[in-house]
Amino acid sequence: MAVMWIDIKGEISGELYYRLIDFAVGKFPLFVCVGDWDWKKSVKSLPEGAEKVIEELSPFLVERFFSNEWPGTRIYEGKAEVFYFNLTSASASILKKHASSLYQWKLPELPQDMSIMRNSKQPWLCNVAHDDFSTLFVTPEEKNELLKVIPELSEYLGEEGKPTSYYV
Repeated sequence: MAVMWIDIKGEISGELYYRLIDFAVGKFPLFVCVGDWDWKKSVKSLPEGAEKVIEELSPFLVERFFSNEWPGTRIYEGKAEVFYFNLTSASASILKKHASSLYQWKLPELPQDMSIMRNSKQPWLCNVAHDDFSTLFVTPEEKNELLKVIPELSEYLGEEGKPTSYYV
């Protein structure tokens, strides 16, 4: 499968954000988000707002672990708590209930960097909200389908290229 990256220019918000989430349901099985990290040890409690969202998403939890990397980010000291969830209509409703844009996925109100995953290793939507940066990793066919369903998204698509081996 030939995957290319496409930078997302600007903030995806409102109806466009909701439609992007809806598009992914049934196509991609997982999403990931991240708790806080401690630079010295791998134990840190989530801020109250983020904790409530994780609790609400708990029926969809697939895996929870500490790591120094997640889609789009690698830290060199300490570890962050990473959460993988099943992406379903019900979990997507929670994502849309708590945020109306990609870059809202920041602590302390929400877990960080909600990204949608093609599988446990490869993102489809890599969202580094704490840096206001997002990228799609799509096949040409997926790009065409996405723009057919959400034509307004074309205004937000920037540079295209081949992803690093980390994302292939």
